Amino acid sequence: MEFWSLLLSITQSCVQILLVCVTGYVCAYMGMVTPTVQKGLSKLIVAVLLPCYLFTEVAVGIDIDTLIRLWPIAAFMGLYAVLGSTIGWVGGKILGTSKKETNFIITGIVFNNLTSLSVSLLNNIEHTPAVQYLLIDEDDIPADAIRRGISFALLASLLGNFLRKSISTIFKNMILKIVTSIREIMNPPLYAAVLAVIVGTIPTLKNLFFGHNAILYPTITKTMITLGNLSIPITLLLLGTQLNNSPPTAKDSQLFPTIGWVMASRFLFVPIFGISLVYLTRTWYSYYDPMLWFVLMLLSASPTAVNCINLTQLTGTFQEEMSTLLFYSYVLTAPILTFLIMIMILVIQNAKLS
Repeated sequence: MEFWSLLLSITQSCVQILLVCVTGYVCAYMGMVTPTVQKGLSKLIVAVLLPCYLFTEVAVGIDIDTLIRLWPIAAFMGLYAVLGSTIGWVGGKILGTSKKETNFIITGIVFNNLTSLSVSLLNNIEHTPAVQYLLIDEDDIPADAIRRGISFALLASLLGNFLRKSISTIFKNMILKIVTSIREIMNPPLYAAVLAVIVGTIPTLKNLFFGHNAILYPTITKTMITLGNLSIPITLLLLGTQLNNSPPTAKDSQLFPTIGWVMASRFLFVPIFGISLVYLTRTWYSYYDPMLWFVLMLLSASPTAVNCINLTQLTGTFQEEMSTLLFYSYVLTAPILTFLIMIMILVIQNAKLS
């Protein structure tokens, strides 16, 4: 495949995501999507749409063997968290920030967008020549490869969300019992993920929901698929509306060193580590799958999670700083991700040839 053809296909995939976010931004700017509407849609996504999406995407492609083989996802999530925390701490020392400011830097680096961007990119890549590099062999087809990639990304997202919710719970409930803390951590998407793993790993249950002869597929499963398919587009639309709520301010110049370090970490330091580590350890995994390599790399190269604003609201600190960080991060996401994904595909191409 020619270099420019590959670059064009990846650019188109990233631009599609950007245009959906821009649409949300414009709708919010024109008053069509008010803060009240945003709040209602966010609740709808968390309570209904995302759980449906998680259940249908994870359960259909998971089984005991697959679950065991996916240990690299948990391992890399842990490594990225440790690396991000270390880089954040080093950045705090270099910039001479206070302990609270250093914690803000670490939060911005460790918690990244693992769901909407990753899944959207995978869906878009399915229809480009780039997907050919992510297939296991000649018998593998793009639809199956993308389905695997989405399952990998969603499982990683659940681990990240669980960690983020755990930290939120610690801030809120330092003296509550463990049972109460677990209740606080769990939410509809996590419940859906647990249910998906249970259904996916028990053949009798799985055959009720998925397959040509599944009794529940024409009704319950197809309904959940229809609802779930709405989750990612609406999430990207809301991402754009939320960026409209956090425009740059005159104070931004004072924040540039801190925000610059977070963005450099998210888009440069961690991706360099992640891409290199996946390439060097690709033969350690229990099975050969270029799509798994790609998702592991992609987990290192996404912007700060929008939900991080909830952590700052919870603690009552750095809300303006986090809003500014999110604004600039997502404005630059399309061109930076295009470059990084291009590198990932080329690295995977070289890995398959070696």
